[in-house]
Amino acid sequence: MKRIILMTAILAAMFISCDNDDSPNVETPSVVLNTFQREFPDATDLEWEKLQQDYEVEFEVDNIDHTAILSNDGNLLKFKYDILISELPGPITAIINTNYESNEIDDTEILIIDGVTYYQVEFERTLKDEQVVFNVSGEVNPDIEYLD
Repeated sequence: MKRIILMTAILAAMFISCDNDDSPNVETPSVVLNTFQREFPDATDLEWEKLQQDYEVEFEVDNIDHTAILSNDGNLLKFKYDILISELPGPITAIINTNYESNEIDDTEILIIDGVTYYQVEFERTLKDEQVVFNVSGEVNPDIEYLD
């Protein structure tokens, strides 16, 4: 019985300690907030998180999930939003059908970095999902980091 109580206390402490800065109350500099409001005036359901030097905000626009990364000096570094599989460009769909045929697509998103559009596709795998970033023409971009 003491073991069960001890294990429960340890698990409870772990869950409490895993709490991070996901909160609408994260102290965000006004320059960051101003940029965000200018870029996404219709955003709702905001959840801010302080990264090392930057700020991440998860939000919705017209019921579509978005995530944006802004630097602490107010620059929009990158953002992403969900899309349907059917919204992937033809070249990407062709590459997926040829090279990823046996994989089930778990998630598709548009990723925009410095005005350049990329497509993030997550393939469901048994142990660990495979995350791939494509450019518009269907080429894989291993140098572009997948934004979770």
